[in-house]
Amino acid sequence: MFCWIFRDIKDGKVSAGGDADGAYTEWKKGKYLEEVERFAKKWGADAETLQASVNEYDETVPENIPRLDELQESLDYEGAEEKHGDMFFDHWIDFAAELPGWIKEVRRGYWA
Repeated sequence: MFCWIFRDIKDGKVSAGGDADGAYTEWKKGKYLEEVERFAKKWGADAETLQASVNEYDETVPENIPRLDELQESLDYEGAEEKHGDMFFDHWIDFAAELPGWIKEVRRGYWA
């Protein structure tokens, strides 16, 4: 939030009488989409499927990761910015282990 305050309000992108709530919501959405894209590139996952997984995640059932099968199918080991292990299986195992914590972190940071 402090980044947004200094970038948009201090720099005059949102006027004192403007819609600060709406501008902040749009800023958070943009940051959320950037984070999804970054994580997808890191692992070689499809960003749209990853975004859908985060959107559908239910914090009351934290062990259930939506679209996990689709995410596995979308993983591109060769296209991943950071390859984990020597083969796809190792990469998938590490991805599946990191994904739940990442989803929780992203939702805490960018969800209303």
